[in-house]
Amino acid sequence: MSKRCSYSLRKRLFWRLLAVNRALGRLDEGYERQERFLTDAAHELRTPIAILIPRIGALPHSSIKTDLLEDAARLAVLTEQMLDLQRLKQGKVQFTEVDLGQLARKVMIEMAPLALLPATRYSSMSTGPARSRAILWRCSAP
Repeated sequence: MSKRCSYSLRKRLFWRLLAVNRALGRLDEGYERQERFLTDAAHELRTPIAILIPRIGALPHSSIKTDLLEDAARLAVLTEQMLDLQRLKQGKVQFTEVDLGQLARKVMIEMAPLALLPATRYSSMSTGPARSRAILWRCSAP
């Protein structure tokens, strides 16, 4: 009788393990499908966004044009972030060491001429959709 019970138990255990393995396989397939979708979506979005930005840029200047350019720039950044995330997950990104002190000095040297411009010019210089905005502090003499 004990052989019969152990056989029955092993059989039930086998079928349950098989069901769990199949469920895990479906989860893996769903995850891979989602990853492929994100990569494909990001690649498919890049071209229309790249075409859209110059078309919006050709419109007459208005607040709507500025808003559209900012929205398109946000879409472009989001698309690039999706691609970067996929590259990171796939291990296709090579990291290198960066000397933050040297990088800060380089940025300061490049941005120093902007500190000499009148304060009213700061806002007009940073309105481009794809330009990074810099916050500059002026130290006033006491």
